[in-house]
Amino acid sequence: RVDLTSDGEMIGYFTPRFSGFQVGASYHPSAREDTAGRELSAGAFNEGWSLGANYVTKMDNVGINIAAGYNTMNDTTANLPDPEVWGVAAAVDFSGFRVAASWIDQDSRENALTGVTASAGVESFELGVRYMFGANAVAASYLSAEGQSNTTAVGGGDESELLTLAWRRTLGAGVSFSLSAIFADWDDGAPGSAAANSNNGQALVSSLKVKF
Repeated sequence: RVDLTSDGEMIGYFTPRFSGFQVGASYHPSAREDTAGRELSAGAFNEGWSLGANYVTKMDNVGINIAAGYNTMNDTTANLPDPEVWGVAAAVDFSGFRVAASWIDQDSRENALTGVTASAGVESFELGVRYMFGANAVAASYLSAEGQSNTTAVGGGDESELLTLAWRRTLGAGVSFSLSAIFADWDDGAPGSAAANSNNGQALVSSLKVKF
């Protein structure tokens, strides 16, 4: 997800799909609408826009899905660049399998005069695979994210890793059961950081979904 605005209001348009291609664009009056209200033009994080494109096709029995997106906002804070985030993703379907990957990069922002990082960027990579057979589906995904900035910024160099293993079974029309195991690890990237500032954990989640 390429996103600087969360669920702030926006105006968006998506073209019809032509030969597998589709393009979308949106305008965002304010990125901090939910916390700061509608900001004036002189405020930070306003007048943003985003652009995305995707391509979907099928060759023989192989499905191909490719997407890319970019989002930026206007920041009037002196000596700071505008925030930017971009990403690319792709998925391939064949013989009951789906293999997907994504790469997202949110730039860190350094003060042009002092060189001090005002907000750490984040670079993340995700890879997943799913296999469906009969009434069952199994999947595994891996996410790695790292803060990108100089060491003066909170979050600079922090690392997160997340591994998820999942199974789902269709029990009947509109009814399915799923079970997921999650393994997470977070490392504080600050030089000399205490071990207590890093953490790891595991979770087991089940759900019963009913559609009617």
